[in-house]
Amino acid sequence: MKESNAEKRRKLGDLTLSEDEWKRVRLFNNLLEHADNAQHAFSAGTRPTLHNALPAIEKLYAEWDKASSKPRYAPFQPALIAGMAKLDEYYQKTAASDAHVICMALNPRQKFDHFRKYWGQDLLKDVEKTVQKKFIERYEKMQTTASVSRSVNVKNTKKSTRRNCDDTTDSESDSDSELVDPAKPWLNEWNMYKTTRESVPDDMNIVKWWGLNAHRYPTWASLARDYLAIMASSVSSERAFSSAGITISKRRSRLKGDIVEAIECLKCLIHKDLLFREV
Repeated sequence: MKESNAEKRRKLGDLTLSEDEWKRVRLFNNLLEHADNAQHAFSAGTRPTLHNALPAIEKLYAEWDKASSKPRYAPFQPALIAGMAKLDEYYQKTAASDAHVICMALNPRQKFDHFRKYWGQDLLKDVEKTVQKKFIERYEKMQTTASVSRSVNVKNTKKSTRRNCDDTTDSESDSDSELVDPAKPWLNEWNMYKTTRESVPDDMNIVKWWGLNAHRYPTWASLARDYLAIMASSVSSERAFSSAGITISKRRSRLKGDIVEAIECLKCLIHKDLLFREV
């Protein structure tokens, strides 16, 4: 429908972008694409993403830094500098938490490779020291729990079983002592995970991988259960609140908590295609 008023038509015509302005829009879109890729890397509600957060921020900073030095992006340079300053602020805040580096180490596809490649030897040693401290704490906690369980079982052990244990050959005992350093009983599992190159299918979620390999690395798997559940962003939780806001409107404000919970669970099952029929 055409505007009949000439003055209004003129004003609308003034809003039309020129070719130079469209070029600037395309350049701006290129810059925003880097930010969009970064937020997609660590914004998800159905899979772990915290291990992607630091690499995504580093990549975004590098792309914007590279663009800020190019003449064609000169009009956006002040905005890029401000954006990089904000990224650096977020990046520095991660130093107060060990969760990011621990989750990166728990990614079986990379483990410590990112730190080794991009952070340098000094920072790599700091990261390994941080992760190792958490690993030892978890190992000792698990061993304490296991020792209590074993002490109960030992009381019920038959004498014949005890005799069989006593008949173990000296050579077997010697080989066991060679495998485990009495002062560092945790070192065997630590080194095994750290040095082993894992074969992880591209379409396999790392949570599933840890479920399949927990028997190989029990201490690492225990850490994975705690740390991989940490969200890298609040997008998924905000989406849940937004969805609940649709359910609890002014016209449906008297729904009780259990009903709202059931509705939200049902919506999730339908949207994620989690419903199935028993055969």
